[in-house]
Amino acid sequence: MAQRKKYSVADVIDFVTNGDVSDLSDLSDDDEFLANENVNTDNCAAADVDDNHDDDDDGDDDDIPLAALKKKHEYQWVKKDLNSDYIDTSLCEHQFKDIPDKISSPFQYFKYFFTDELLQLIVENTNLYSTQKSGKCINTALDEISMLIGMQMLMGLVKLPAYSSFWSTSLRYPLIADNMPRNRYKLLRQNLHFVDNTTFLEDSGKLFKIAPVIELIRKQCISLEPERFHAIDEQIIPSKTKYSKIRQYNPKKPCKWGFKNMVRAGRSGMMYDFYLYAGKESTIPAEYSHLSVSAQSVAYLCMELPKHEDKVVFFDNWFSTLDLIQYLKGIGIKGAGTFRPNRLHGCPVIPSKELKKKDRGSLDYRIDKNSALIVVKWLDNSIVHLVSNCFGIAPLSTIYRWCSKTKEKKKRCFPIYSGSIQ
Repeated sequence: MAQRKKYSVADVIDFVTNGDVSDLSDLSDDDEFLANENVNTDNCAAADVDDNHDDDDDGDDDDIPLAALKKKHEYQWVKKDLNSDYIDTSLCEHQFKDIPDKISSPFQYFKYFFTDELLQLIVENTNLYSTQKSGKCINTALDEISMLIGMQMLMGLVKLPAYSSFWSTSLRYPLIADNMPRNRYKLLRQNLHFVDNTTFLEDSGKLFKIAPVIELIRKQCISLEPERFHAIDEQIIPSKTKYSKIRQYNPKKPCKWGFKNMVRAGRSGMMYDFYLYAGKESTIPAEYSHLSVSAQSVAYLCMELPKHEDKVVFFDNWFSTLDLIQYLKGIGIKGAGTFRPNRLHGCPVIPSKELKKKDRGSLDYRIDKNSALIVVKWLDNSIVHLVSNCFGIAPLSTIYRWCSKTKEKKKRCFPIYSGSIQ
């Protein structure tokens, strides 16, 4: 087997400077990582190169397509605050607008997302599957499927050894047993379907069986009028099923087994958009391919968010990249988040060792003159990096923090929007 040719960082920089990236096609993974970073030995020597999220197995999320090297952004860092769009006290106000007036009860709230259109889809595909399977249709209807779903939800709250126990003599549960015979329940459960199996293709994906349900519920989430402030993060849907190919395990999470759902939610907790993570085969539109894998999730979830309407999105350091912040600003969305020090692209903020010698609340900052984004390095319990395309460090707020030296609480300064990010 022919041995791959290795390139040094100097070689890569020379290729990019001369506009010739054809020789980079055989870079090893390590070389590719170096080529994608703006190398600065002062800031990167002690940088943490592990960019994997606690429960993600995507590998290196900072791989940038080689074609993007030709259009690499040049950062020019200066110590200056952003001069506009400073955060104000409205960040702490409740911006949520009530969902439609017709929703006045938990049942109506459920029906807003689980619509008759979705129920009818289940009816049609359940009848179709039973016919394909046995040659005889079970002839279910919308009311019966509604009853089945209600029973399933109730069974999740009332724990019995087996579903048949709800009809047993000793453990009979009237709310279940009186509304549907056991054999009919068993028949419906065996034939419950959401999609026509004959439409399956090799590239249909792992979510093929429930894709129509996901899309209809997502459609209802998107239809809600969005708040001003949003946060993007992952949500774990608890599950221990043994038959799923997308279930994940993470011992560091409160819910260790479950499905990973990427969510854009408002400050109120209302979910406005989501997509269920189905492994590396999860497809996000090619228009976001210039961003890292983690940043693509943010861009995709902001796709339906109104542009140029003063909407603000917050996210944590797994998602944050400088390219993402620039992209959001370009489409008219304000963004801010915590940041990983190995993604600073040579930003000359004060080294961590020097900052830790100062009092809590000390900070350093720089803005990029070419994109008007700001990087803030702030000392709290530990070093916190923040990045934003809209909020400067002013106005600073004050909080009381415990000082171990004087054994008392002291006033400390902090960027007001950092409290919202954390």
